[in-house]
Amino acid sequence: MRTRLLPAAPGAPPMVLAPPDRSWARLYRMGGAAAALFVVLVLVPMILVFVAPVPPVDGGPLLTYVATHKGVYLTQLICFVGLAVPALVVLAAAGVALSAVDKATAAVGGLLGVVSETIALSLGSLRRRQSSAR
Repeated sequence: MRTRLLPAAPGAPPMVLAPPDRSWARLYRMGGAAAALFVVLVLVPMILVFVAPVPPVDGGPLLTYVATHKGVYLTQLICFVGLAVPALVVLAAAGVALSAVDKATAAVGGLLGVVSETIALSLGSLRRRQSSAR
């Protein structure tokens, strides 16, 4: 196994970076595929915003809209809810990859990413519950 030297600040000794751990290769591939899926799950609803009609905000007309545009509504819903799954895989792969450089930063970054995705999902679920209770 060969180590690499990374340039450091002027006057400081170069940083020694260990070679990548091959046991994580599958996670890295899964992280790359999940990143591509994440981009698709973001782009599809953005395209639908311009292509599909805007849904009403009131209860009765909204239910009529959902019944009339089931495909659009389900696609947007799946893209919103499903967005967290590939994001968590990407964050896990990035955390493992960055742990070779700085374990503390990788751990904090991964934790903040996972927490933010969890909060985003729970807030979306909470908003849906509050709107259905009205």
